[in-house]
Amino acid sequence: MENKTKKLVDTFIQKTSTSIFIFLLIIVTLAIIFKNPASRNNLVYQTKPTIAPPEAVQKVVSPAVKQAQKDSLNKAKFDLQGPLICDYANRDLTATAYIKSHLVLVKLKSKEEISKILLKGDCLYQWVDQQKSGTKSCGISPYLPLIDSLTKMNLFGGLDGLIGSMSQSGLASPISPPSVNNLLKSCVKKPVDDSLFVYPDNIRFIEKPLLK
Repeated sequence: MENKTKKLVDTFIQKTSTSIFIFLLIIVTLAIIFKNPASRNNLVYQTKPTIAPPEAVQKVVSPAVKQAQKDSLNKAKFDLQGPLICDYANRDLTATAYIKSHLVLVKLKSKEEISKILLKGDCLYQWVDQQKSGTKSCGISPYLPLIDSLTKMNLFGGLDGLIGSMSQSGLASPISPPSVNNLLKSCVKKPVDDSLFVYPDNIRFIEKPLLK
C-alpha cells in the first residue's frame, strides 16, 4: 500500500510545473503535518518553598526574556486553522507566512521586489507589488487530502525527508529547503487580519494551468 501511495506522490511531484506552486505546496503540506520539535523543558521552573517576609524583593525578569518566554508558549503544532504568523530571513530574502482558517498568504521580500502568494479556496494567486498582472492557478484542493494522508503515513521520513525528497527531484523553490524548515519552525500563535487574504482588484490575473 505504501509503495503504491509513494508512486502516486512521485508521479504528482514530477508533473508539477511552477516553482511558486511548489513553494506554496511545500508550505501547505508541511503545515498539515508539521510537529513542532521545540522542547518546552526550559519553560518548566522548579521552585522550592521558602519563607520570606512580604517585603522580600522578587527576581526581576528583563522584558526580552519575558518576550522570549511568551513566544515559546505561543508555539504550537502546525495546522491550517491558525491563526499563525511565521517569519524567516536570510541575506537574500525575507519570508512571512500568515495562516488562518485554511487561508494562507506568503509574502516574499527580496532586494528587487515584493511578491505574494495567496492560497484561497481552490486557487493559488501570485502577483508582484507595483505590477499590473499576476497569475491564477486553480485545482489545488483535490491534492491536499492526498498529501495529508501520505504524510500521516510518515512516508519520506517525515518533515525533513519530505523536503529533501522534493529538492532531490530537481524542483526549484524561491527559498531553500532548510529555509522552508526554519520558516515553519518560527511560527507562533498570533492574531491575523482577515484583510490579508484579499487579492488586489486592480491586478489582472491570467489563468495558468496548475499542472502540465
